[in-house]
Amino acid sequence: NSKVAGKEVSHTIQIIPRSSVEPLMKGTIIIDDATFALIGANVETGQGWNIPFAKGFSMKIQQAYSNYNGFWIPQYSEVELSGELSVMGGLLSMDRMKISEVFSASTCKANGTIPDSIKNARRSKYGGYTADTSKMTSKLLRYRKTKTAPNPIFQTYQPAVRPVELNSIAIDSLRPLPLTVKEKIAFAELDSTQTMDKLIQPKGALSVLSSSSSDSSKSLVGTLFSAFMNYGILHNDRVEGVTPGVYFDIDSMNMNYFYNGSLAYSSGAKIIEWKIGGGYNFDDDHLDRLDMNVWSDIRPWQSSYNISKTINSVGFTLLGQDYFNYYRSTGFNIGIHKYFTDTLYAKIYFQSEKESSVSENSFVSLKKDRRVNPAIVEGTDNALRFEFGYDPTGLLSFRTLSPFALKIFANISHPFIGSDFNYQQTAFLVNARFNTIYSTMFLAPYFRFVIEGGIVSGSKYEIQHLFMPSASFSIYSPVGVLKGVQPYEFAGEKYFMFQGEHNWQSLPFMSLGFADAGLQIITGGSIANVWNTNTAYSIQNNWKPYWETYIGVGNIFDLLRVDVIWNSKEQTFVKLGISSAALN
Repeated sequence: NSKVAGKEVSHTIQIIPRSSVEPLMKGTIIIDDATFALIGANVETGQGWNIPFAKGFSMKIQQAYSNYNGFWIPQYSEVELSGELSVMGGLLSMDRMKISEVFSASTCKANGTIPDSIKNARRSKYGGYTADTSKMTSKLLRYRKTKTAPNPIFQTYQPAVRPVELNSIAIDSLRPLPLTVKEKIAFAELDSTQTMDKLIQPKGALSVLSSSSSDSSKSLVGTLFSAFMNYGILHNDRVEGVTPGVYFDIDSMNMNYFYNGSLAYSSGAKIIEWKIGGGYNFDDDHLDRLDMNVWSDIRPWQSSYNISKTINSVGFTLLGQDYFNYYRSTGFNIGIHKYFTDTLYAKIYFQSEKESSVSENSFVSLKKDRRVNPAIVEGTDNALRFEFGYDPTGLLSFRTLSPFALKIFANISHPFIGSDFNYQQTAFLVNARFNTIYSTMFLAPYFRFVIEGGIVSGSKYEIQHLFMPSASFSIYSPVGVLKGVQPYEFAGEKYFMFQGEHNWQSLPFMSLGFADAGLQIITGGSIANVWNTNTAYSIQNNWKPYWETYIGVGNIFDLLRVDVIWNSKEQTFVKLGISSAALN
């Protein structure tokens, strides 16, 4: 449509989204005939606006522009957002919320004075961010990648002041633009006793875990659950048995010291397990962090990025399978950290550890684990440990959001430093991901790969020093493991593993017109090989590579993933994993 108003001619154009899977807008815009400038808009979200955990999301925008010295600038705009927060298939949700904002500009100033903070902004060498670097930044803030500096805005609290009584005339006088009808209704119904925590109440089966619930019994459960998550320990395996305990971790940006500790009782081994640690953050340019730890506990041979002791406890209790093999560890370490940037770091430790064999004990499980805990070669393992890494995720999991991450580990154990062993051990882990198609989507399809490997050599290394590639845990198979392999099925002096997968997100379902479920399609595969000439471990793979391929459906109930795997042994498996829009 075209419109003539005096000497001004404008054209109204209808916007039709070219794609139903990309987050595009629909509606109308108004274009000035002389300058082709945008002078008006009335648009709303199209079909491709599928935002994680926001069910039925919509956004509407109305804008009107005015001519200021030949430039069309926004004079009036009204934005309305609405949607319902829902996670885990509705097990935790909130009422549908609507936010409306109106903007009006009565005066304007073009080309004002540029602030000094913008003049001085440049690419900072301390973390790669564009910021005002005219002022010195303390080393404590520069290198503390484990913590985020508190925002001063949230540390200042002032008591609320009761608003004055306003009539419609007084309200309209507060700004040039009168209130809308919706705003006048909202002011008339305003109840100052309805605070935000009362208005926004979680719903669903998991709302009982919320400590802010109005129900006193639910609030008590939520408070206890929060306390356990922050300070509690509860493990269960075939060696330690049921192991309750507590821990603390104090590491504040407001002080240079940090310290932590834990205390637990192993009902199976009938011992007290403990750990005390702490350190200091320096302000000089050569050393950033000193870390010290002392402990006496039962721990796995091989730690895992994929399976924690908490996950293992749940799986062992319900399914009767223990992912780890264990040994008794008593020792200490002391190390230094250097953070070259916020993401690039190096660590050097000296560790002295007395290693002893342990056996199975009484435990609680719905099904008995038939796998014995193998004995290790006992002795004192004194070693120098090195770690170098590039990890943009900080506190996040190493295998989730980072576009690229790298970690290299090295251990050197020798009689010269009092060790009963003599070996050199090196391992590496690489994780990378990049978007492939439809990069404008909120959850764009991407390809991710994980590469890891290691080698151990020397004149005296034992079963506990061999490499064992990460494998699935019973029916649970997270990203970065061999899904068709059982724990400790492969072990050796050298290993290599590559896994690549493509997450198509909800693109196949959106193309068919039903994307509300938010399901994801995932395809991928792995290849691995283990080399072993050491007789300490009887299971070997005779230098034969192992491979597998799989297809899966993710984001089931906003959390779960199911994969169907076929491997080089001509076996077919169905495995469960974690796949959420928040993690991917």
